Amino acid sequence: MADFTVYGEAISRALGYPEKSFVELFKATTEQKAIETIENHPLVRAIEIIMNNQNHYEKTVLKFFEEIRNAAAENSLNPNQSFFPSTANRVRGAIERISSYLRKLGYEIEISQYTRMDGVHPRNRFVIYIDKIVDESISPISTESAETA
Repeated sequence: MADFTVYGEAISRALGYPEKSFVELFKATTEQKAIETIENHPLVRAIEIIMNNQNHYEKTVLKFFEEIRNAAAENSLNPNQSFFPSTANRVRGAIERISSYLRKLGYEIEISQYTRMDGVHPRNRFVIYIDKIVDESISPISTESAETA
């Protein structure tokens, strides 16, 4: 994308537009697309539903997968889209693809293998940790979450 931005800016200047006008327009367009993606992504909405009224979430990936499928079914979200994980094994990849959007919404997500022998989770299973970022500068982007706040 860096090459695209450089070439776009060069063409913009050659056409007589002011300096950095292409870069600013491209940045605004990219941010708008990110907001639209966040608002329309069923996995993001399912996570918002699960995280409603809690600041920390910690469960095995299998339990998380079951919960997001249930949240999708109960809230008329479409879990059959290609970017919604179809199995628990695909959760990590789906989360990694939307992690920057989740960060904009104020969520920090980590998936790691549980190695303790304390009985909290089965040993050697993958566990997902979701924390709400407590930062006053982060505001809700999703229109539905803003309406319920």
